[in-house]
Amino acid sequence: MNDIHNSHSPASAMLPGGLLAPSLAEGAQLMVLSGFTAGPPAAPVRVVLDQRGTRMVLVLASYETVAWQLDVRPGTVLAAVVVSAYRDVAVAGHGAAPAFRLALPCAPTPGSAAYQDLMQILQARLGRGQPDLFRGYERLPEQVAIAAGGPVVGAVLPSQARMRRQLHTWQAAGQDVLHARRQTAGATPGRTAPLTASAAARRAWA
Repeated sequence: MNDIHNSHSPASAMLPGGLLAPSLAEGAQLMVLSGFTAGPPAAPVRVVLDQRGTRMVLVLASYETVAWQLDVRPGTVLAAVVVSAYRDVAVAGHGAAPAFRLALPCAPTPGSAAYQDLMQILQARLGRGQPDLFRGYERLPEQVAIAAGGPVVGAVLPSQARMRRQLHTWQAAGQDVLHARRQTAGATPGRTAPLTASAAARRAWA
């Protein structure tokens, strides 16, 4: 078993996503994990990769901060890991496999518009428009196991109505942030600063 602490890549140490190429994914299984946030927020999420004889490219996409900890079991070959988040993110335990930082939509719902956008980007960067395995979560669990015989597609999601409210909140928060950045530096007395996307997201979970 690989020591999950034998490598650690904060966002600043990751390779730029522009270096990704389809050749990296040739002959590899494409595994995609996507979730809005860890539970509790910013907590580590352990990903166990246990598919003996399998070469894989792992894509980890989140909205909030996640500290990904990979546990690559013997016989499983990790070719590369691609990490995305709107906040700070780090990945550990990937050994000699390169870690790339790439802007990707957070898409926990298979077949959604965000999911389709995600697949289009992976097609352009890796030449793969469909994953061999996809797991989507509202809140990422403490541990996710990718093992032989497990489900190919899985999603642990809230009700559709609640999901639509949360997505609307995040989209509106993103517009608030963009609007605030366009304003002249300094605040007008008596006015309330707009919510950051992170703060709005936390309100959505309440």
